[in-house]
Amino acid sequence: QAALLFAITPGSPSNPFEERHQDRNFALILAIFELGARNGETLGLKRLDLRLGGPSPTLAIHRRQNDADDVRRRPAKSKTKARTLPISAPLAGVLGIWTTGRRLNGTIYPRANRSPYLFVSERGRPIDGSTVEKIFRMLREVEGIPPWLTAHKLRHTFNDRFSEMIDDLPDHILRPAVEARMRNFLNGWSPTSQQGEHYRRRFVEAKGHDMLLKLQDLSAQG
Repeated sequence: QAALLFAITPGSPSNPFEERHQDRNFALILAIFELGARNGETLGLKRLDLRLGGPSPTLAIHRRQNDADDVRRRPAKSKTKARTLPISAPLAGVLGIWTTGRRLNGTIYPRANRSPYLFVSERGRPIDGSTVEKIFRMLREVEGIPPWLTAHKLRHTFNDRFSEMIDDLPDHILRPAVEARMRNFLNGWSPTSQQGEHYRRRFVEAKGHDMLLKLQDLSAQG
């Protein structure tokens, strides 16, 4: 995670992207990392979905089936529920730099203002899934970033980070049922979905493996 965040920061010596696309790619990948959004949800974001001003910035994810604005061969699709999520000041700042800065550069992104979508290509059209795949292919070449990293894997990473945060809380703070409902909301699943149990089980198994190795190390030390 540290290698990824360092690599996507504009101006970083390990940043694999052309300088002109670094602000866009930083905003795109950081949003996926911090929110655990699906690829289709991120590609479907419009500028009007952002509320970056004030003390409580937000980002809204919508289901826009058959959207007349979407000119892509494969339109962005959201399989999850619509929701509005709070975003941190740093993420709001990164999104703001992209939307009010580089995105407005007509030399780099001509006709971008004609598109309502947040993330656009050099032709001013909304970027598609193949562009995101190319971005992650380039990232996988960076030292310290695993060869299996994809946009969807960052959704797994988000859920692991959520599990770690919950695991650090005192037992009486959050009941399992409340945790499950929170996870379902953040991921856009139905309130009764069992999908979150898969991530929780994976986290518990990983913790169990770590504890077993520590136990074996203690045995080896006598």
